[in-house]
Amino acid sequence: MRRFFLFAALLWTVTVALYGVEWAKDMQSAQARALKEHKPLMVFIEADYCRWCKKMKYRTLGDDKIEQRIDKEAVAVKIDEEDVSKYRFLPPVDGIPTTLFFSPNGTLMQEIFGYVDSDVFKNYFDSVTKALKSGKKR
Repeated sequence: MRRFFLFAALLWTVTVALYGVEWAKDMQSAQARALKEHKPLMVFIEADYCRWCKKMKYRTLGDDKIEQRIDKEAVAVKIDEEDVSKYRFLPPVDGIPTTLFFSPNGTLMQEIFGYVDSDVFKNYFDSVTKALKSGKKR
């Protein structure tokens, strides 16, 4: 039985390492999970044709430390640029990639327009988590 749990833990670790950020399957489940777990909601808006989106997704969000923090401290969901208008609470998006952070109750906390490297992203993420812990909206 002990070996089973060790194997399961190892398998989970390898799966997370191989597949990166655990993206929510849709906006509705992401919002519900963020509220339930009292975590910020991170919305990554992208398009298939956008090379800067791919760079952001694989370099910045693919950074091991960033991936681990997102999985531990936030709920993440990806939205295609064409689907943004379906979600009335999202602000207008003037370009992609765009990353938005919302408080668990849906208040916009941070907007990141365009590509940023992992160090800059970490600073934005730090400000969101710090504001949430202190009870501030921004």
